[in-house]
Amino acid sequence: MANRPLDVRGTRLFPDVRFRARRLILEFDGREAHLAAAQFLSDRERWNLLEAAGYHVLRFGWEHLDQPGYVARTVRRAYRHAASAWRLRDSPWISARVARSGRGRPDRVQIGSPGT
Repeated sequence: MANRPLDVRGTRLFPDVRFRARRLILEFDGREAHLAAAQFLSDRERWNLLEAAGYHVLRFGWEHLDQPGYVARTVRRAYRHAASAWRLRDSPWISARVARSGRGRPDRVQIGSPGT
């Protein structure tokens, strides 16, 4: 699920992508929005809150969207690890696709698996 609300210990968060059954979260961070001191600290607090609640968080820089193979491989490994950790069946596939307009920046990223 993408950008759906998640309540963690009284705090409402909106993870970029969440694989609910696997407790796996993906975050894509752009440089501009995450370099300010207050935002940088807030990002760490959010990350720690999620990890302490039992979620595994993968963080990607915006530039990783130019490497969809890397993103897919990394997510696939974490997804499989979560499957063994939570004793759930393994996903047959995880893929990443980046859609671009003429502006050079990604318009959207699709990361998928069955049932998400």
